[in-house]
Amino acid sequence: MGAGDKGRLGRRKLLAGAGAMGLMFLMPGAALAAPSLSPDVPRKLLRHASERAVTKLSQPDGFWDSPVAKFDLPELFAKGGTPLPPTEREQLQRRLNAAAGAGAIKAGQVLRGANGQIKKSDAAGLIRGLPTSTTSHVRSRLGPKLINEMIPAIERALKAETDPVVVAAAANLKDVGWREVAQAIAVKAESAVWYQVGAEEAEIRKDPTSTRDRTLIRAFGPQETK
Repeated sequence: MGAGDKGRLGRRKLLAGAGAMGLMFLMPGAALAAPSLSPDVPRKLLRHASERAVTKLSQPDGFWDSPVAKFDLPELFAKGGTPLPPTEREQLQRRLNAAAGAGAIKAGQVLRGANGQIKKSDAAGLIRGLPTSTTSHVRSRLGPKLINEMIPAIERALKAETDPVVVAAAANLKDVGWREVAQAIAVKAESAVWYQVGAEEAEIRKDPTSTRDRTLIRAFGPQETK
């Protein structure tokens, strides 16, 4: 199984698990233990999920080691020229995933200011929704903002790259500069960041005690029986 296949498999497992949990939430009698439908619940959920995601992805090989965030080579490296040997192709993919780590840090800054995208009227639907509802909601509101913010950071990381495989691969791209390469990586990395945030959101819903946040524990923890 190739690296891309493993990444897609991890994402399919995430979506399948999210769907199963979502059905559980929507079944009669399976109401959430939420004493309040305050927007503070999804806002705190987003904060904890995005902080966890960015912490993981900004580590060395953070994207590469993630079953949901690891991404394939951008298409521009597949156009023209002689195909890279498998070992060099994997090395290039790994180094580009590493460059995306700089973009993840910038993405984290954007996500810290994204709570305003969750309105009071959104709260009930997000709390009672699928395990990745908050992530999907905020992603739809931000549009391409993460991509645009990540490009400069990724470009700086690429310019500082000394790996000969990366340098040679970039040199073989006709009429393509570091900016274009950074943009292609940012498109991949943006989706990867959201996949990771969604995975963290689903985990927090399943085990809110891990956050030590009383608001989330009350909202998603076991209901007390009287």
